[in-house]
Amino acid sequence: MRKYLKREWRLVLIFNLVTLVCVVCKLLCYVLLMKTFGRAVALDLRGFLFYLTLNGLGWIAFSFLDYGSNNLKAKAVAKMNNQLREDLTGQLVTKNFQDYRSRSTGDYMSWYISDVSQAEKLGFDNFFNLCAEILSFTTAAAMLFYYHWSLLVAAFVVASAIFLSSKKMEGHMQSQSEIVSGSMELFSERIKELISG
Repeated sequence: MRKYLKREWRLVLIFNLVTLVCVVCKLLCYVLLMKTFGRAVALDLRGFLFYLTLNGLGWIAFSFLDYGSNNLKAKAVAKMNNQLREDLTGQLVTKNFQDYRSRSTGDYMSWYISDVSQAEKLGFDNFFNLCAEILSFTTAAAMLFYYHWSLLVAAFVVASAIFLSSKKMEGHMQSQSEIVSGSMELFSERIKELISG
């Protein structure tokens, strides 16, 4: 995968830059939303409409940037998929006849279709999604730190509490589902006994 990312480094870089601008635009829209709410609470109709208009324009800009980011991602993934297929073709062309005939044509078709599709889903898509999430997380953390460092600490504390409580709840739900499953087995055995006489 690294080989294909290096070949398409320009598209990857442009994707990350557009994604960064997209994330910053989204954060600015949230800031404008806070300003809009502040003007509404202060009963300042003119300020409210001004920030509401800016917020609407910001979301329109975000939509175009998000579309561009997704378009760049699709182009990069398509180019990398084609390069992977070209490399597979190169490997097949250089094989001698006995090695080529040692596998069925279905194996080779599988390489072209399902293996490339798996590389796309498990490799390329995950890489681009990870890049977008890292950019989103770092810009959000920077924005919280810009307002006040305690907001960042509070966000980490709340996120940790939510994560830990969900893990605890997951374990509790699993143990409860095992109990219910055992009860259902006993119930179905008794029903079978009753029906069979």
